[in-house]
Amino acid sequence: MTRDCNSTARCGRSADHRSDPLVAALTEIDRFLGAEGWGLPARLFALVPTADLLAAEPSLVGQLSAGSPDSLSSVEQEDFHGGDHLEQTLSAIAWPPTVQGVAVSVERVFLPDDAEASIPEDPDRAAEYVAGHPRRQDLRVVSGAMRDGSHFSVARVLGHPDELLGAANLVPSLEAALLSTLDDSGTDDLPGPDDAQPDHSGMEPQ
Repeated sequence: MTRDCNSTARCGRSADHRSDPLVAALTEIDRFLGAEGWGLPARLFALVPTADLLAAEPSLVGQLSAGSPDSLSSVEQEDFHGGDHLEQTLSAIAWPPTVQGVAVSVERVFLPDDAEASIPEDPDRAAEYVAGHPRRQDLRVVSGAMRDGSHFSVARVLGHPDELLGAANLVPSLEAALLSTLDDSGTDDLPGPDDAQPDHSGMEPQ
């Protein structure tokens, strides 16, 4: 099951996005997740041209606005489980041609550079140490990639909720993993636009 998180009811679309369609989509996802608070698992989204989504599902015409001709809508993949190794999980995913891009959100905890030297080597003790450290910072990252090779990430720190950071290669390993899911090799038999169903089944990973 998926859900469109670009609908007005779910996400509160607005016109103050940057002009780049990928950055705009990632900003919208960050806003959508911000309304749900923190402590969320990794979330996966297919990015599809809004015009194509409206053509495939006319019932969304009251909820979505196509905006610019190249605007993107994000469709959440609700059955996604990132596991303990998110990049590895993503490497096993391939998308049908209906999907032009992909985005993933993940929350991570980090410490200031001067506190990292004291992190224990044992993974379990390290996780406990970081989670209980008084100077820990909680970060939400939303990374995305497109079939044309473009990629970008936005990030928000819990302690600075009004600041949204953004750059290409902000999270290189995650952006590279997303690009790998859009590799067209071996996808000739995947569903095309004519296979799209009302539940967005033509926009789910294989």
